[in-house]
Amino acid sequence: MASPFSFDPLSVINQRKPGGLSIKDRILQYLAFFPLLFVSLLITFSVGYIYLRYTPSMYSTSSTLWVKEPESNANSADMLKGMFGSPSVNLENEIQLIRSTPVMKRVIARTGCNVHYDVNESLRPKEFFYTELPVYLKFISLADSSSVLNLGLSYNAGEKLYVITEGLKAYKAPAGSIIKGRDFTAELVKNPLVNYDITFDLSVRWVPVAEAAANMRNAIGISKTDGRSTILRLSTSGINAVRNEMLLNRIIEEYKVLNIEEKNEITANTVNFINDRLRIVA
Repeated sequence: MASPFSFDPLSVINQRKPGGLSIKDRILQYLAFFPLLFVSLLITFSVGYIYLRYTPSMYSTSSTLWVKEPESNANSADMLKGMFGSPSVNLENEIQLIRSTPVMKRVIARTGCNVHYDVNESLRPKEFFYTELPVYLKFISLADSSSVLNLGLSYNAGEKLYVITEGLKAYKAPAGSIIKGRDFTAELVKNPLVNYDITFDLSVRWVPVAEAAANMRNAIGISKTDGRSTILRLSTSGINAVRNEMLLNRIIEEYKVLNIEEKNEITANTVNFINDRLRIVA
């Protein structure tokens, strides 16, 4: 015997009246699918929450670089061409110079961006730059500088000691100590700009300079601002905004240093050439 409170949604759909379904019938028709709609919304919001909760935040950083025309090559025709037409400096050559491996290696060596400090026990990937930490590892020597080195760095606020782990081996030391492991020798440097006493657990990953330079070359975007100016726009993105800013600033500084070194080399060659001619004449 059917229950007097039972409801069959298909019976409402099948029992059509000559004039069509009434408003009540239409409401009952859609209410029959409410559980499915509720489950769909629940799944959608759950997936969205998981994505936002555990996907790492990406930070985009950009800067501009003014490429100046060398004074020794500039003349009135080039100046007029730069003012009213296309610039005389070849920006494509400058872009390739900035992207070159020697420049990228110099940037990595000067900034230490080949050392990554990742937070353990975190479902959302998070990374610190060494300038944000109270201590950091300054590597002195490595057994194999062509392969990635993975270490652990933790601090217990109660013990007041830092622990560096290499595989199953652990080294306890205060800040300022020299740690000699199986495959590395490093100094535990105290950062005077950061002073907090909290427990943390990090994974330290040292990447070879050549590999880090190749990764950075792919991550850096360089484009022209327009067809008439000699200004380049540099951009990059990553999960650490401090690292992004450090990289772009260092690239600009290294580009300036390269120009100064090139001018010094030209000056030195000119002086040597004049001295040689004077010796011949004398």
